[in-house]
Amino acid sequence: MPGAVYGKTRKEVSEKLTKAMADRDGGLVFEGGSQTLAVFLDNWLDGSVKGSVKHSTFESYERIVRCHLKPELGRRKLKTLTPDHVQALYGRKLDAGLAPGTVRLIHAVLSRALDQAVRWGTVARNACRATTPPRPNSEEIKPLDAGCARRLLDAASGDRFEALYVIAVTAGLRIGELLGLRWEDLDADAGVLRVQRTKSQAKSGPRFTAPKNGKGRASDSPNAPSRHSRPTRPPRMPNGSG
Repeated sequence: MPGAVYGKTRKEVSEKLTKAMADRDGGLVFEGGSQTLAVFLDNWLDGSVKGSVKHSTFESYERIVRCHLKPELGRRKLKTLTPDHVQALYGRKLDAGLAPGTVRLIHAVLSRALDQAVRWGTVARNACRATTPPRPNSEEIKPLDAGCARRLLDAASGDRFEALYVIAVTAGLRIGELLGLRWEDLDADAGVLRVQRTKSQAKSGPRFTAPKNGKGRASDSPNAPSRHSRPTRPPRMPNGSG
């Protein structure tokens, strides 16, 4: 027989009881029990997230859980977590001065964890689905105009990282992709730069992984440094490889 069922009216209790019995008879039994959100999140990180995402992503998730979710909601039983608990968390974080983007990240991590709880049959629904995370701040990107780009490259002339600055201005790569470049990725004769790895920073040090799309790509780079400009001893990228 299902456990206690509560409602504001006799009709609501009857409907909930009927549904609970139907779920039981259909083999749908949720095992949340007395498990707290903190315990579930630790199990989720170790059993589901670790090894399935980049190391830097895992560290980001673990930091969100440790610094924001467990202190605020960790003692609450998983089965009693409701949308209003989660929505109130967002409000407290905004009031504490966190940027909307950071609160949206908290929402994303918790929602992913609760999606897993639903798939595991631990809870019936994801409480985050009925919440409204804050809108991100829309910051206008102001790229360098031709004059500013020219002045930047003039200032970088002769610098040991001049090649990196030239590619940064002309190739449109992400920062991690720029820092993951090696000289062998450049075919100066063809004017092609191959993006084959990205650099990220983890607690254990720098890590080089496949680009965001999971595979490399080629970028036309007519302004890339030519072979004759390559130094005899190429400079090391910051915390990276030469």
